[in-house]
Amino acid sequence: NHLVTVGEVNGKRPIIGNNVSIYTGAIIIGGISIGDNVKIGAGSVVTKNIPANSTVVGNPARIITK
Repeated sequence: NHLVTVGEVNGKRPIIGNNVSIYTGAIIIGGISIGDNVKIGAGSVVTKNIPANSTVVGNPARIITK
């Protein structure tokens, strides 16, 4: 989506699972893993692993549903 950033830190890149929705302005950065069927809310900043079938929002991102 618009203005989404997926970036690396010290050569480590995120691993993004299948069927992941990343909404406007979200940032995913570093050597983290995003599970399958995850929804990342608009403007979220994700710097930690996210388990499958979760919804995350906020800065820093926090899990609101599993």
